[in-house]
Amino acid sequence: MKWFIFMSLVLTVHSTLAQDKKEFSSWIFNVRSHYGFIIPHSETIEDVADSRPWGFQVDFNRHRLGQKVWDEASCYPRVGYTLAYYNFGNPEVLGHSISALAFIEPYLRIRGRLIPSFRLGAGISYLNNVYDPDTNPQNLFYSFPISFIVQGNVALNYLLTDKINLSLSAFYSHISNGAIKKPNKGINFPTFGLGVDYKLKPYDFKPRNANKSLNQIHGRRWKYSTVLFFSFKDIDENRNENYLVLGTMAYVSRVVGRLNAFHGGMEFVFNEAVRQKQESNTNPDRNYDPLVLSAIVGHELLLGKFNFSQTVGIYFNRPEPNSDPIYLRVGLTYRVSKRVFVGVNLKSHTNVADYMDFRTGYTF
Repeated sequence: MKWFIFMSLVLTVHSTLAQDKKEFSSWIFNVRSHYGFIIPHSETIEDVADSRPWGFQVDFNRHRLGQKVWDEASCYPRVGYTLAYYNFGNPEVLGHSISALAFIEPYLRIRGRLIPSFRLGAGISYLNNVYDPDTNPQNLFYSFPISFIVQGNVALNYLLTDKINLSLSAFYSHISNGAIKKPNKGINFPTFGLGVDYKLKPYDFKPRNANKSLNQIHGRRWKYSTVLFFSFKDIDENRNENYLVLGTMAYVSRVVGRLNAFHGGMEFVFNEAVRQKQESNTNPDRNYDPLVLSAIVGHELLLGKFNFSQTVGIYFNRPEPNSDPIYLRVGLTYRVSKRVFVGVNLKSHTNVADYMDFRTGYTF
């Protein structure tokens, strides 16, 4: 499943890059450095989290420049791929990672030499020093060598020449295996860095006015959607067994601008891992419920065919006795047709990721 999720992200970005070449700039190559810290989001990892990650990345990307993308997003986004190396500053316990991501990066203005941007990316990471109960018991961050990475950043880009840009960036990265194998506290690490862009051919950001109204771009202001999703997770770090998580969502979205929408609805999930805990539970004071209903509310960032969502869920019935009453979902979807979309979504509670799922949906 981990490869399937990553390839779905690569294919969605590749399909964007494969559109009419007249809408794209020349290729851009970028190198960035990283230096930061690890957030100790749980008491059990505080002693290990006191380290300073560092690393570097190489990007391959292009700008969409045509009237069509301006009508959809009111900006000129970069779309491309990243290959990154992170050393977590503690080789004996945490080791290092090598990550491959697909990303989209809207530029928020087109005039002047100083241009702000923000980036959303996701992919997979190889981790070389995972948890082992005998040889590496302190690494509660991750226990599977192939994990997922979700990343966001804000940047200031300075146009030094017609081919060279300089950038100052602040990143926030999260790596975990989506609860496929425990322990899986996940590693959250902000980093700061400097970068250099090189364009194969110079290009300009052409000032434009939108040719389409809000209703022409989004079809209508109110949208009704249903989603089906699935994932797998384990219940014991010492047993290599994964259990199915299957869910559905129904929600209503209200478009409030070219880039923003808000949504609310319901989510229903069946969790086979929780059912296994329910069957083996001998404590009458601990309640497990594999069938869970929740209310959801959230925000959507509309970037053409991409949709970056942030959703808060509130349980009507908690799946486990120690579950937080509220959870967070962060997702990225790609619209493959007027009504059908696919994507990935990460669910987390206060301290740890719960699971990452693959989903498909339909908008009525």
